[in-house]
Amino acid sequence: MVTPIKILITNHVTTLNRGDLSILTATISSLRRIFMKAKFIVLSIHPELDSSTITECVFLPKFMTAISLFQNIVVLVSFLLLSLFWPITGSFIPKFAMYLAYGLKHATLQAYISADIVVVRGSDTLSDVYGFPSFLSNLVDITVAILLKKKIVVLGHTIGPFNNRFTEFMCFKALNKVKLITVRERTSLKYLIDIGVDPNKVFLTADIAFLLAKNDIRGQLEEKQEFNQISSTPIVGLNVSPIIWNLQNESMRKRNREAFTVLVKHLIRKHHAKIILIPHVFGPGTNDDRASLKELRQLCLNTSNLELIEDKLSINDVRRILKKCDIFISCRMHALISALCALTPAIGIDYSLKTTSIMEEADLGKWTISDKNLNSKLLIDMVESMLNNRLDIKKRIRNKLPELIARAELNGLITRKLL
Repeated sequence: MVTPIKILITNHVTTLNRGDLSILTATISSLRRIFMKAKFIVLSIHPELDSSTITECVFLPKFMTAISLFQNIVVLVSFLLLSLFWPITGSFIPKFAMYLAYGLKHATLQAYISADIVVVRGSDTLSDVYGFPSFLSNLVDITVAILLKKKIVVLGHTIGPFNNRFTEFMCFKALNKVKLITVRERTSLKYLIDIGVDPNKVFLTADIAFLLAKNDIRGQLEEKQEFNQISSTPIVGLNVSPIIWNLQNESMRKRNREAFTVLVKHLIRKHHAKIILIPHVFGPGTNDDRASLKELRQLCLNTSNLELIEDKLSINDVRRILKKCDIFISCRMHALISALCALTPAIGIDYSLKTTSIMEEADLGKWTISDKNLNSKLLIDMVESMLNNRLDIKKRIRNKLPELIARAELNGLITRKLL
């Protein structure tokens, strides 16, 4: 009887973020095609929330989060001391870790020890865009796997850039120890080569979330319909995240809120448009798109043309709503990917490298605005241009999607070939 392979997935945050859920679901599905009887363990910041959403894997807390502080200090300090004398202690670390894991009843460390492969799930957390603590948390997850001499796959990432040379150096050292890296856009590929990561282990793919709509998209692409109908009263989808809405910089926060408020009023006044406010992240805590969208609705006063979706939408629910929209404006990158999968023209508001890079991969790079440059005039001009050209953009998306799906499939195919 063949023992099922055990796959440990790190770098997950929460399934309440439908972007995180999309990545994790697609990652498990892709790996399941390679290792059909695999057992999956996922390290999460909120394992208790995620367990009720995905039942085909076990969720455990990441290091530096919900495990007891005492356990983490003992484990991490022990690893740090041993790694300082790596030439002498390197061969003893896996056996020492086993005694430590079972002596402390440390479930996360036990999962590392029993894992056959460690997969660092796609994201943009291997950068300092979310601050040093976020980067360090993910670096610790990779470093533990390196010290335990595990096969490590970094799957479908945006990596860098770093504003700090020290964090860049730590990332470079860690990535040169892993077996395989796939990146979802050319900007990250170039960056890794430039900082000296071994190019033989780095491959260009696409965001793995494109796989979720594979069957649905195939049906759309095979349709003989032509996009030649334009509604006189457009339906516009809009997502505004707390990241953009609640910036600490007061002048930028005021400017961003004004930009979205003026846009909504303009669309209703000029086009009698129906605006659907579409959340993509539902917590935990203050990271909930519904809160910022509620505030936007209140600022717009005229709510008869505004529909706020307050239910916790599934991934399929989001795509179903986006199919109804003529265009979509979003501060969430994976909401943009859902729009592209629904063949809906989309504008991305970019607060980090990933949004512009992903849109460039879809040949839609001109349809992004940096949060640093966001203002009402720029946003309205871009939305008007997209409304006027949405049929051509829709055709362009339809022509580009097969390539993006094929590239997303490479994440699994390359993993199978190398492992």
